[in-house]
Amino acid sequence: MDYIYHIRQFTWKKEHNSFYGHAMFLDCVMPDGGIHPESFPSQKKQFYIHNPKTNNSRRFTFVEENPILETFDDGETLQFTEWIFHSEDGIECHIIID
Repeated sequence: MDYIYHIRQFTWKKEHNSFYGHAMFLDCVMPDGGIHPESFPSQKKQFYIHNPKTNNSRRFTFVEENPILETFDDGETLQFTEWIFHSEDGIECHIIID
């Protein structure tokens, strides 16, 4: 099964040449046009980001997992995991996993 996500579900940062998304908000389009019942069902498998305006898609494959520990001014810390995917033409996609 091909996992296809709509480009609007991601934030694009041109200066980083990267897409950013949060797994819990990523809905996958099923072959019949419906929405997969789970968020981000592709997990670490390859997936596509589709842009309906251009009718183009980019394929992303898993590259690495980064644990992130962020400390705020008040001393509170936030820990999460980021999965990084790359396209064949060098675009990155960072997915936050809780």
